[in-house]
Amino acid sequence: MNPLIDASLAARIAEFPDPETTGEWPARRLTAVCEAGLFRWGLPVEFGGQVVSTPQILEGYLELSRLCLTTAFILTQRDAACHRLANSPNDLLRRRLLPDHCSGRSLVTVGISHLSTSRQHWSRPSVVAKEISGGYEITGEAPWVTGALHADLLVTGATLENGEQILAAVPTERTGVIVGPLLQLMALNESCTGSVILDRVHVSDEEIVLGPIPQVMKMGATGGTGSFTTTAVAIGAATRTLQEFEREATSRPELADVIQVLSDQLLKLRSELITAAATPLALEDLKLTAEDLRLRANSLIARAAQAYVSSAKGAGFVRGHLAERFLRQSMFFQVWSCPPAVTQERLSELKRSPTS
Repeated sequence: MNPLIDASLAARIAEFPDPETTGEWPARRLTAVCEAGLFRWGLPVEFGGQVVSTPQILEGYLELSRLCLTTAFILTQRDAACHRLANSPNDLLRRRLLPDHCSGRSLVTVGISHLSTSRQHWSRPSVVAKEISGGYEITGEAPWVTGALHADLLVTGATLENGEQILAAVPTERTGVIVGPLLQLMALNESCTGSVILDRVHVSDEEIVLGPIPQVMKMGATGGTGSFTTTAVAIGAATRTLQEFEREATSRPELADVIQVLSDQLLKLRSELITAAATPLALEDLKLTAEDLRLRANSLIARAAQAYVSSAKGAGFVRGHLAERFLRQSMFFQVWSCPPAVTQERLSELKRSPTS
């Protein structure tokens, strides 16, 4: 068991209702992980954070996503916002916000996909900023915001007329911040993901996390699209899928070879991820990139879920069966935080003839 996710926390998570079953925001599971100290992972000690190595954090995400994918996903969004705040050159903002977010008294989320993966083909930026006295006025739509209905703060980005960009910490109760209808997703609806409309929202200079600079997403980031964290969550979810698949196949020896091959691939991928996170030059030594690891994780979870459905036959096609659930969830990783290189290589895989 990972030291950040011990048996006591695992039991607490299991004690509360499964959000996939209830369709509800996992408030009690999030409270449990907060009380266990997970909200303090890797944030500055001076604000109540905890010194945790990158491999430890990844091990934590591997276990948390195995226990509850929804909780792990929500936590990634919260962590992404907190680490942007922690790396901000705006010291007054850090001191004002981070203590409450380390303690869990406040909840923050991110709305920055429009600066990295979503809507990059649009001729006009999804969210624009205009300089005004003492700050900026931002207008547009931040798509794919998780938990905005439950968050106190949104870290989002906007593009100025000259092409430079800003990241800002915007209270969700501010005038002009409108949480749109929740998206009806194939899976993880309980994450309460949807768009946030920003209608001439005033942001003061004191609320600027970073910028204005060109390509703001490339500065001060510790994660992002295709990062080790997103790969760890995919591997953790794949672990749960294989565990349930193996449980289903205990009396079917003809499935042993399939399970063994997939399990071996999972163990190798997990080992390479932790090694890469622990040693700066490990990826080079392994002749891999972060995108390679994410691509393999995406492929593994999709194949594991498909194998589970095939083995379960008709029962696995019935709503509510774990195989059906894991198949839907596996598709999440094909679209969540996928850098273009991963998407393109996955499409190349899919167009290859299986007999070639």
